[in-house]
Amino acid sequence: MTDGARSWLLTADARNPGLFSLGSTAVSLESLLLLLSSTPGKAVLMIGSLDQEESLDPWLSEGIGTVEIPQGIMVIRGEPRDLADFAEDFLTEPGADIAAAARAESSVSLSGFAPLSWRISEGDAERAAAQPAPALVPAPTAPAPQPGASDPKSVEDSLGLTLDARREIQRDLTILDYNTRGIDGIFGQGTRRAIANWQQVNGYAQTTYLTAEQIQRLDAQASVRAAELEAEAERKRAEQARLDEAYWEETGGRGTEVGLRAYLSRYPDGIHSEQAQAALEEIALAKCQNASVEERASWDAARAINTIASYQNYLTLYPNGAFASDAQAKITELTRSQADASSIAAAAEAEQRLKLNPITSRLIEARLSTLGFDPGVVDGRFDDNTRRALRRYQASRDLTVTGYLNEATLIRILADTGITINR
Repeated sequence: MTDGARSWLLTADARNPGLFSLGSTAVSLESLLLLLSSTPGKAVLMIGSLDQEESLDPWLSEGIGTVEIPQGIMVIRGEPRDLADFAEDFLTEPGADIAAAARAESSVSLSGFAPLSWRISEGDAERAAAQPAPALVPAPTAPAPQPGASDPKSVEDSLGLTLDARREIQRDLTILDYNTRGIDGIFGQGTRRAIANWQQVNGYAQTTYLTAEQIQRLDAQASVRAAELEAEAERKRAEQARLDEAYWEETGGRGTEVGLRAYLSRYPDGIHSEQAQAALEEIALAKCQNASVEERASWDAARAINTIASYQNYLTLYPNGAFASDAQAKITELTRSQADASSIAAAAEAEQRLKLNPITSRLIEARLSTLGFDPGVVDGRFDDNTRRALRRYQASRDLTVTGYLNEATLIRILADTGITINR
């Protein structure tokens, strides 16, 4: 069953399922994916839907909704019978190339982690030697160890780094401006290159593998840099707040329509932006009471259409009307929005590429709230309040202000919080 955004596997005990009564009769697909994300590059999930004669409430429908696949999980979809045949033919066959088989089978589809070749288990020694399973992401070749020296890879392996520990290392490297190309706990080519660059700067052999001493030093450096970034951000925030308050006193604080619009023009997401908007709405209500029936109807029509042309039509009819300043402000706002449309679309696309899961989204909103940027309800859904909070955060950190997350904004949030992000 799905509500469009989430999906559940129903048990045999489910009868007349409803969105608010699923309880123990359903297993969340998102919870399964979260569980599998603890073993990236080693997990495969096969999902399919089966039509049933069920009585559903208005919020549920049969099938599978939008699926956000965490990094490193292979997802194979198809009809139940086709999936069963695929599992019998390939998943139980030692050394079978699961990725290649899924691509070749027209009855199933492959998504998520999808390398050209991937085996979930090895076959006999001859087959394994002839067709070695590739690494999740190819890593740079490390220099050969000197005679008598320990193998760097074995040294790192002996540390038993958990997925969270690996994410923390990637976070530390990223804060120090070594791009790991993701904070996902998977040490691929990007992370190995970042480690090698850090080792070079700090006088270590560029093995691309870390020792316990190096991890401790890296973490100390990142902690210092994170504190510096936070201090810089706090100084900038205080200065911005001072300028914001000073401008408010000279403009919107006087309570005039002209002053309120001047404030919003310079500080659309400022400290007093909500207060200014509320005051303008009260002024607009007073205008409605004083305007003629014909003019109110013309203004209501312009607002309903909400285009530059509709507001220009109103101004043609009532150049000095009660809502003339409102119409001009709307034209300015829409013109600016059209000019920004391409950059906003690019920012939205960059956020999509991050593939944030709902848990991460809630963590980001919670931290924005803790930092005083008020994202509204912390529910993992990026609404207008969240976008405004992100714009305020980006402005306070000297980031490009879009209201959308990108790698740079995510990194700064990580630097400010110390939380680890699983995308």
